[in-house]
Amino acid sequence: MLTAVIPLTRSGGWRGAADVIAVGFYLSGIVPLLGMALLVLGPAFVVFKQQGLAPYDAAIATWQLGMASLIVMGVFKLVLSFFGEAVTRALPRAALLGSIGGAALTLLGFLPLVAWTLFSLFYYGGKSDVRTQEFKDSVLGGLPILQSDTTLSADDQKQLQANLDLNWRYRDADKDMRFVFRDAYSADLRSNGVNKNRLSALYFDHKSFVNGTSFRVGRQSPTGGGVLYRFDGAQAGYTFAPKWKVNAVVGVPTESLLDARRHFYGASLDAEALTKEISGSVYVVQQVIDGEVDRRAVGTEARYFSGGLSASAQLDYDQLMKGINIASLQATWQLPDTTVFNFLYDRRATPILSLGNILFFQDPNLPTPARRVSDLVASAGSTSVLRDQVKGITAYQTQGLVGVTTPISKNWQAGADVRYTNIGEIKPVAVILPQGQPSTGDLWGLGLQLIGSNLYSARDTHVFNLSYMTGPTYHGTLLSYNNLSAFGEKWQFEPSLKYYTQNDSTGATSKRLTPGLRVSYKLQTQLTVESELTYERSESNSTGRVESSDRVTYYVGARYDF
Repeated sequence: MLTAVIPLTRSGGWRGAADVIAVGFYLSGIVPLLGMALLVLGPAFVVFKQQGLAPYDAAIATWQLGMASLIVMGVFKLVLSFFGEAVTRALPRAALLGSIGGAALTLLGFLPLVAWTLFSLFYYGGKSDVRTQEFKDSVLGGLPILQSDTTLSADDQKQLQANLDLNWRYRDADKDMRFVFRDAYSADLRSNGVNKNRLSALYFDHKSFVNGTSFRVGRQSPTGGGVLYRFDGAQAGYTFAPKWKVNAVVGVPTESLLDARRHFYGASLDAEALTKEISGSVYVVQQVIDGEVDRRAVGTEARYFSGGLSASAQLDYDQLMKGINIASLQATWQLPDTTVFNFLYDRRATPILSLGNILFFQDPNLPTPARRVSDLVASAGSTSVLRDQVKGITAYQTQGLVGVTTPISKNWQAGADVRYTNIGEIKPVAVILPQGQPSTGDLWGLGLQLIGSNLYSARDTHVFNLSYMTGPTYHGTLLSYNNLSAFGEKWQFEPSLKYYTQNDSTGATSKRLTPGLRVSYKLQTQLTVESELTYERSESNSTGRVESSDRVTYYVGARYDF
């Protein structure tokens, strides 16, 4: 530690990935080393001396005890290794990553760093009350409500949520290293509540500017290359020629799928400058579930940048399912006067075509629902039958958007957009979905926005919005106003007001009025307290039944940036 780790980390004299891995392993062994030395060997040496042994003989006896302890630990670990898969299934993956996180945090303590951390703690509460018009018109409806009987009677939410976002980065002329830890814990304080922990990121990233290599290890979000899920694993890249890079990835999706076991691997080729304006990549990725191919996809991603025009596109095709997973194009065009045009077309399988989807659409005649794909292969006869069923029960969602915003004066902007959504039908599939599922039909939306800024201060924003939505079975209108106003350097107020009306094909109507207010106050440069209160009043009328409801939600908490 004194001759290698501390000098190495303080000087920043990292020679590459080998140093990072070596120091990581060293630090991960520090805890058991200190535990053995301070809690086992040290006290044993003192006891042997108290029993009359000479210092040399006490030292030999202590050494023998240490060797025996190592043998017992080795046998213990060997026996437990046969239960490794059962442990990984029983424990959350976040718990299995704890030792890596501990070693990484220890390592950060010795590194010359540029780090930033966000910690927040918020309490979310809310209650609602629903009463029918029949009750309001009854004799009881006119009685006053006692103070001990709260009108807002239902505990809709009572939750404490903590978030930690830790980022560390070190960069010099030879390399760029980064460590990210991002976690959210929710404690549901209701009597039947379930606490949840979501570890969204825990990874170490290294890029070498000398030899063109890069790697990222740990829990991470997808960054392209056909990977569609957050995963635990590693990805690496090598720049073998200017503007050309080859990549590889291997990992396990973090979201569990019943008892099924999944992993994937893939490769991609990046071209950062096919021309001055065009860059892109091609990829192939294969995912395995319970020993069967879950998804085998090839695809491409393309990007275009020229002046004020930028566009990106993706095409993903599954070779085994023989179907397109994703076909997407998104573009933005900014004119010199800051007028911005937006365009989106996205068509994708919902959910993404994969063999594992069959676990959600099983033969109802099975004695017990299967929890692994391998359990269904035997009953179906072959995986090709299961894949045909998956393809039959998969709908395609199409989304489109065309929008524009343009300045109309120094302080005002106007905008408009047209949105389109359609989720296609699912035709009847024998046994598992005999009735099929109808399409949603064409859902259209028209939005108009008016945006004002700095009308009465250096930091105020006003957004007026009018949206009209229509589909085969309903149409609705939304009016909203959002404001952000800063008073001095510490106070910030964000009032809002929404009014929504809807009519459907059955003659039912609904109205909803939602005022809200968010307030934040900066106690210190890095410490901010924040609270929001929202009240919602809704009324619905369906086949002569009138019902009203009141709902209050709020949160209060603080966040600390350091």
